[in-house]
Amino acid sequence: VHTERRRKPKKSLNVSGPVQSYHPNLKNFWYPVAFSADLKDDSMIPMECFEEPWVIFRGKDGKPGCVQNTCAHRACPLHLGSVNEGRIACPYHGWEYTTDGKCEKMPSTRMLNVKIKSIPCFEKEGMIWIWPGSDPPAPSLPSLLPPSGFIVHAEIVMELPVEHGLLLDNLLDLAHAPFTHTSTFAKGWSGPSFVNFLTPASGLQGILGIPIRMIWSFD
Repeated sequence: VHTERRRKPKKSLNVSGPVQSYHPNLKNFWYPVAFSADLKDDSMIPMECFEEPWVIFRGKDGKPGCVQNTCAHRACPLHLGSVNEGRIACPYHGWEYTTDGKCEKMPSTRMLNVKIKSIPCFEKEGMIWIWPGSDPPAPSLPSLLPPSGFIVHAEIVMELPVEHGLLLDNLLDLAHAPFTHTSTFAKGWSGPSFVNFLTPASGLQGILGIPIRMIWSFD
């Protein structure tokens, strides 16, 4: 009798397949999405968050706001337009929206009560944050200023076509920087013998993207 032992298929990590559904609670956090210095009074920053298109711009009061990046009229992307007197203007028919999503200008037609979706947007210590969830926003954010004796070494914005879990794993593995990123931000760094991570005493509840203090030990 001939028998054949079948091998079990190897498990693999799916990093390039369809995006799985997000748990709704994952949206109920503050997310840092832009540096304040990159958002001028007459500029805007388009982005995607949880596969929804958004655009950030400053209102008449100079404060940032975040609205859906789609005009209510013909669904034209608003970031293709301009910012005029604190309102974002659609490049198709000139409809203009405030930072809370209200349409205040409709050329060539009678004024209607139209509003596009907006989400809470907050600016603190050089960063702009948004709250994409349906729950009330957490009332406070941690300080983004470096602890005493530390300095901000680099501010980098990158768009990487990778699964977010792999990216987080890479960012938390800071010990690789002196060996891999020798021509960019870690140029001249010494290899540590020990790396210790410290998280804020307040914990992570209600906030994602908070800074993590890192202590490097050298022989």
